[in-house]
Amino acid sequence: ELAEMLVRLRITVKFNELRGLVLKECLTPLVREITQADKPDQKEDSRLSSSLVEMIQLSSVALSDGLQMADDLIRATLQQSQATNTAAPVDSAVVKLAVQKN
Repeated sequence: ELAEMLVRLRITVKFNELRGLVLKECLTPLVREITQADKPDQKEDSRLSSSLVEMIQLSSVALSDGLQMADDLIRATLQQSQATNTAAPVDSAVVKLAVQKN
């Protein structure tokens, strides 16, 4: 039971670190680009439409990057769990459940 608790705690810490990394690496650049996208030399209508398209594209990239980071962490966590399963008496279902909760 102690080993399971430590595994759940380790996974929770990893996902909290991931949240900070996604904020720093994906969302901060997105917000920076969106706030700097306002170009006063264009006409209002064309500026709004191009700005909206750019925001959607940037948001899509940020979302894709964040999901890729989460996918990488999940795979690494599950692979590490399977590799160390012989050394530690923790059921892989506990690891999968902890990953799903986070």
